[in-house]
Amino acid sequence: MREGLTPGIQVAHEVGAGESIARVAATTVAFIGRALRGPVNRAVAVCSFADFQAVFGGLWQPSTLSYAIEQFFENGGRTARVVRVVNGGRTATLTLAVTRLSALTLEAQCAGTREFLRAAIDYDNLGPLDTDKFNLVIQRVRAPGSEHVEDQEIYPRLSIDPNAPRAVATVLADSALVRLKGAVPLERPVPTHRGDGRTLAAYVSSNPDGDDGGPLTDYDIIGSAIERTGLFALSDADPFNFLCIPPLTRDHPVGPSALLVAARFCRDRRALLLLDPPHDWVDPAAALEGIRRFAFASENALMYFPWIQTYDRLRGRFESFAPSAAAAGMLARLDATRAFWSLPEADDGPLRPGLRPACAVPEDWRQRLATAGINTLQAVRARRSTGARTLAASRASAA
Repeated sequence: MREGLTPGIQVAHEVGAGESIARVAATTVAFIGRALRGPVNRAVAVCSFADFQAVFGGLWQPSTLSYAIEQFFENGGRTARVVRVVNGGRTATLTLAVTRLSALTLEAQCAGTREFLRAAIDYDNLGPLDTDKFNLVIQRVRAPGSEHVEDQEIYPRLSIDPNAPRAVATVLADSALVRLKGAVPLERPVPTHRGDGRTLAAYVSSNPDGDDGGPLTDYDIIGSAIERTGLFALSDADPFNFLCIPPLTRDHPVGPSALLVAARFCRDRRALLLLDPPHDWVDPAAALEGIRRFAFASENALMYFPWIQTYDRLRGRFESFAPSAAAAGMLARLDATRAFWSLPEADDGPLRPGLRPACAVPEDWRQRLATAGINTLQAVRARRSTGARTLAASRASAA
């Protein structure tokens, strides 16, 4: 450290090692869709597919979201914010007996058939005068009858007295696993009985009354700004750069109503919507013809063509998938080493091995599609960049 003095001012200059500050990748992609399990209408940050699997249950055939997340990380994605939405899903209940005719009933915080919960009641360390108190342990396990505990909450000295400091209704209001259903009984629940000795503890498992709900609709994706559901669950989340909405089902794309709301939502947050082309755009000529009739155009949306082919681990064969998630991974991968919008060739990063375009796009067609607002995914790096184009170009080219 060298110091110099001038009248009234003291200046200090630190001599460093001459190393520049490393650039930190900032690309975050928000996803919304159907998942096997996990929190509903709440944005959850995941940094790997293993994180997604731990929270949302991994690959599930009815969930295009699960495949999209897998392809995002496989193609270089780093951080995703995931919002799970459901269409009519129902939570499982858990019944803790009090008497033969009454019970303390809990229900899972998250809807679906894969929220496997169990609970244990005991009176350990309670005195003879603590007749209103009990201890409660709640666990989420990987599968029914499994001893693989994924999450656990322990609540000692709960009370059925609503005026007690640890009243069961008050304490369970902060639980991430369950919530109270119905009224608190007048007596405390009885201790759970041990089974046949093969389990480590005595537990009561949740009832098989959960439901996954039906396929999503545009209304589920849009949600409510007032209730912070659907897209608006991202309102209070950390900023994101891109929004990806996978098809509602493998054969049912996101409708124009949801796309319009999503594009405006992205505009207000200075983000971009990643939009999938229709599945029947099977070659560049069909895409160029289709974009002229496409009912959506926005300067806040990007479209990548064509669909991609990759191995479906659940079906055991190669399948076609919408490309926006893989494109999001590519954008995040490029942004890790350079500012995506600072270089004209930044959109020309190739897909990683394991992902391949469903059709070839020759160089001259790449230029024609770019003029119409369609960006191209390539298996190899392109010789000449077209630059990233938003769907505002599609409106101009159709005029």
